[in-house]
Amino acid sequence: MSIINNNAKEIHCKVIYYGPLGAGKTSSLKYIQKHSEKNKVSSFSIPLESPVESLVISIGKVLGLETFFHIYSVPDLNLEEKKYLLREVDGIVFVANSEPTAHKSNEQSLKELHKILEDQNVDIFKLPLVFQYNKRDLPETISIENLRTHLNKYNCKDFESSIKTGQKIIEPLKHLFKSILTVLKSGDIQ
Repeated sequence: MSIINNNAKEIHCKVIYYGPLGAGKTSSLKYIQKHSEKNKVSSFSIPLESPVESLVISIGKVLGLETFFHIYSVPDLNLEEKKYLLREVDGIVFVANSEPTAHKSNEQSLKELHKILEDQNVDIFKLPLVFQYNKRDLPETISIENLRTHLNKYNCKDFESSIKTGQKIIEPLKHLFKSILTVLKSGDIQ
């Protein structure tokens, strides 16, 4: 959940890029870092055995407080590391791989996410969540209808993206920011 530091007049929100190995989570984060305003983005590291891509984006003042989004990519982490990163998450970008051979890994990753959140008493239906169907530039892909039917049971906003072309890489994160800010403004913050 968002952390408010009244002394520093700051709000800190946590966003996780989640999905199967090879879907494009880390590539998406690196793309965003490269194409964001340099004065508003910084990288940082966290103490895990596996490498984790991360960055902080400041979006200015919200509710009179400087607002920061701490964004993490969940690469090939073990289950305990994933659980650690998902603690007190404010929003998730689920990155699905559109390659036909990735159908099962997409579903397994989403099932794993659902279970971790459930074990942490987080209702995935109430958590800001957006789907990013990546690798849409490939000649053969899983149909959007299939991805929506098997993954987006939550009726969340979704985007067709491509790291290669830059199509809809930043938009899912912007949409998630807006969803998290809506929750903040409603007063439903910890």
